Amino acid sequence: MGRAIAVTQTVHAASDLWVEASRCRDGAQVRRLLALALIPEGHTRTEAAKRSGMERQTLRDRVHRYNATGVAGLKSDHGPGQPASLNDAQMAELNALVIKGPDPEKPRVVRWRGCRSWCRSVLSPRSGVPNTACTTRGTPSAPGGTIGL
Repeated sequence: MGRAIAVTQTVHAASDLWVEASRCRDGAQVRRLLALALIPEGHTRTEAAKRSGMERQTLRDRVHRYNATGVAGLKSDHGPGQPASLNDAQMAELNALVIKGPDPEKPRVVRWRGCRSWCRSVLSPRSGVPNTACTTRGTPSAPGGTIGL
C-alpha cells in the first residue's frame, strides 16, 4: 500500500479551513474544505473521506489540488456548456429582428405568443440553423431581450 499524500499547504490551519468553509457558498467546496480540515486534526484519510461523503481516492485528488492551488483549487469546475449555434453577426441580426417585432400585417403574427415558431421561420432560411435548434430565452417583447440558440 502506498504512502498517504501529505497536505503541504501550511497557509491554513484546520481551524482556518473550518472558518473558510463557513464563508463559502458552494456546497461541494465546503465538503472538500471540511474533509481537509479533518486530516490535520488526526483523522485518517478514510475516515475524513467517509465523513465528508466522498471516496478516499477523491479526497486524495482534492489534496493534490489543494496543495497545488490552495482553497481556490477546491471550487467546483463547470464546463463551458454547448457552443452557440449562431455567430456574433447572426445574433446581432436576430436581436434587431426581435426588437423590431413581428409584422402585424402578416397573417397569424399578432403578438409574441408564437415567438418560437416565428423564430424558426425567420432563422432557418437566413442562418442555416435547423428548426430543431431554435429555442427562445429571455423576454423578446422587452427592448434588449435576447433569444439564445
